[in-house]
Amino acid sequence: MDEVVKILIVEADDIIQQAITKKLTENGVDCFETKTAVQLSGSLEMLDRNVFDLVLLDLYLPDSTGINTLKSVRSAIPNTPVIVFVEQADIVSVKNICGEMQTSYVTKDSGFVDKLLKTICHVVHNIHQKELELGNQKFRIYIDNAPDGVFIANYNGLFIDVNNAACTMSGYSRDELLHMQTTDFIAEESKNDAAEHLKKTVTVGNAVADLWYVTKNGEKRCFTIKAVKVSDKELLGFCRDITIRKQMELSLQESEARFRAIAEYSHDAIGILNEKGKFVWINHRFVEISGYSYDEIMGSDIFQERLSSDSADLVVGNIRKFLDRKHYDNHYYFSFLNKNDRLCYAEMYMTDFVDKLGKRNLVLHYLDVTERKLVDEKVKAQLQELLRWQDIILGRETRIIELKGEVNELCDKLGQPSRYNLKL
Repeated sequence: MDEVVKILIVEADDIIQQAITKKLTENGVDCFETKTAVQLSGSLEMLDRNVFDLVLLDLYLPDSTGINTLKSVRSAIPNTPVIVFVEQADIVSVKNICGEMQTSYVTKDSGFVDKLLKTICHVVHNIHQKELELGNQKFRIYIDNAPDGVFIANYNGLFIDVNNAACTMSGYSRDELLHMQTTDFIAEESKNDAAEHLKKTVTVGNAVADLWYVTKNGEKRCFTIKAVKVSDKELLGFCRDITIRKQMELSLQESEARFRAIAEYSHDAIGILNEKGKFVWINHRFVEISGYSYDEIMGSDIFQERLSSDSADLVVGNIRKFLDRKHYDNHYYFSFLNKNDRLCYAEMYMTDFVDKLGKRNLVLHYLDVTERKLVDEKVKAQLQELLRWQDIILGRETRIIELKGEVNELCDKLGQPSRYNLKL
């Protein structure tokens, strides 16, 4: 029922109507909202179109009289409280009918309006009581069938009441739990947190904590406990089993710790770009190779700005392809200038992943190959020099062979034997 009680007054006498309305207004202030009807037909139409909390009914109307009036109204609203107005002479005949139809009555005699007001207050009180009882029953049904564990405990942590889910989660029966305290099956590692949680609930009025419990069968489970202080003696708590989520979180934390241990101190530079192309994480080696500080790199475009002219299109183009969700080259070589304007060479590996928030990230993993590049160039230069000398030496040997051939020809012309054996 709303706070405002909606009442339909079915009374043909205007004076009585006004007297009732005035009395309700004076005593109820804004608690009562009234509508009136002077005939049975009109009242039935109003009952069909509106919902009323209470009907005040005169049995003698222009279009209906006596018990038939009540029967017609009761047919329309079998469950709505009705108070009928009866003449003193009709009390005996009406009394039994009213009892059968769960209807109250007030006699039209001296003090009629005052008696009516008392009866209205009594009926409204009964309505509220029934609704409260119904609400309590519904609340109990909701609590008993709630998927989360629900418990009531005193300030010492002694259980006063628990629902079915709390029994299922703990493994204990209701009778067993009602002889236990909240700390009786707290896991050792959560005892201090549980004590702080209870203390905060009592002093502040509410608290939330993730606590580990040991169930009756010895299994360790993690519950989120949300507790509130509902009175000077009692606490209301809601618990949800988050064991699987907690295990996943711990596993994720271990994975992240392993990743950081490997990535932070890797000999290779590693950086992560977000969907906007900004760095959200870099390792120590990345800082060392670039020459820039952590703060200078994070959230900036320095990496792209310091690319050499012959590498800018390649690297920036691949990052752009990632941002546009297109296929990109995941392995290539590039060069860049560090903070000291030293030209550095690197071998790049790129891959992307989706984080726990559903955001795409690009991992830049590159090896500093500057020394290798310089060594390669030095070896290449040495090889070219060797080839040059080889050409020079081979050229001289060819000329010597040619001169020896010419000497042999002169000897032959002079009739002398050849001096050099040029046959291979």
